[in-house]
Amino acid sequence: MGSINPPSSFYDSVWRVVAQIPVGRVTTYGDIAAHLGRRGAARIVGWALKDAVGGDLPSATGC
Repeated sequence: MGSINPPSSFYDSVWRVVAQIPVGRVTTYGDIAAHLGRRGAARIVGWALKDAVGGDLPSATGC
């Protein structure tokens, strides 16, 4: 039986990738999921970012 990574480790990977996106650069949850080798996991990327609210990730602000 293969090992399954707990969601928190995937979330950590999402947070690391998002933290590296330059300010002003636009990407999609699907692009982030594909970058992490989990094509089709866009919704999980969204969940990871929802859970990061108030964390160390850059936040989007209005102009």
